[in-house]
Amino acid sequence: MVVPTRMSAPRWVGAVAMVVSAVIALTGCGAPSWNYVTNKDERTYAKVPIAWRDVSDSLNPPGTILGLPAEELSWVRAYDAAPTPSIEHVTGTDAAAAPTMVLVVLNMPQQTRGMVGLDFLRDVVLPVSDQGRSRLAMQPMSQIGNFKLYADQTLTPGAGLRGVRSVYSYSLGGGPPQVFDQTAYTNDDASKLYLITIRCSLDCYKQNTEQIDDVASSFTVRETL
Repeated sequence: MVVPTRMSAPRWVGAVAMVVSAVIALTGCGAPSWNYVTNKDERTYAKVPIAWRDVSDSLNPPGTILGLPAEELSWVRAYDAAPTPSIEHVTGTDAAAAPTMVLVVLNMPQQTRGMVGLDFLRDVVLPVSDQGRSRLAMQPMSQIGNFKLYADQTLTPGAGLRGVRSVYSYSLGGGPPQVFDQTAYTNDDASKLYLITIRCSLDCYKQNTEQIDDVASSFTVRETL
């Protein structure tokens, strides 16, 4: 550290105070850190870091994502935090080097509503429940492996909703592990599925855990007004 020698202590302290004040002023007047993603019709909300870019318009065909039936999707948003964002980072199976996010509202077909329990919500993207992983183990040619569960929380926000937040990792296609932070809700009659999934490589998740948790925790659904 270089110690100032030509400035008296009072002047030096005063100069530092001026610099700190200027930084605080600039920070207070700076651009917001978050975008707020909402769907008023579905009463669904999340906040997304402003550096995460919306790549939803690049979905092809529109709405197709996570293997969910496009004709039943009432809302889909896709985001990529990479310096050069791409829908391929979101929809591909490679371990993304920066966080990717999918937010979905799905109209559940009448014939499947009786199947929608907490394990259904856990397994909506990849097998997470014990039963789901047992079924996966019976598929010797599967390209999904090395499962680890880091957290699993049953959510009871009230207002006609129930859900699960699961944080887990898988290796896909023989690649390195990648972490999925997934929250899924359904309503009382299981006519709706509300889903947010944030995914990236294990190293990426470790580096961005706090930010990813902020996004996942912001995911809010209001079934009733």
